[in-house]
Amino acid sequence: MHLDCQRSAPFSTLYRFLNRDEEFKRYLLLAAAKCGNNGWILVLLNADDDCPATLGPKILQRAKEIVLHRRVSVVLANREYEAWFLAAAESLDGHRGFAFDNPQNFEPEVPRNAKGWLGERMPEVLCFKRNRNLLC
Repeated sequence: MHLDCQRSAPFSTLYRFLNRDEEFKRYLLLAAAKCGNNGWILVLLNADDDCPATLGPKILQRAKEIVLHRRVSVVLANREYEAWFLAAAESLDGHRGFAFDNPQNFEPEVPRNAKGWLGERMPEVLCFKRNRNLLC
């Protein structure tokens, strides 16, 4: 099986769009327009304190009711997606100024403020702007 995959420019929004039906619909319709007739919409969010296994299917059902003509996937990070970088911290050690001290019993999904945790370990390289991570 071969998939011809072309990525459109992503866009970000604030988590609150989930609780505003018109805003939720507007963003999904925008994504549907950007991805084209054979496109696939990927909704990637932080679950924060919600259970991803419960919230994900609810968001997916709502999205499918709005964009019937597109494939949609919903991916929720447990707490914050930056925790995925914490999970890969050992393999990132030494890259772009990142230093991982490899503490015992490290649980990547436990620390709150994963961006801050990362920033403390690569202070000269990582810059954060609202809704965006930029490597300087």
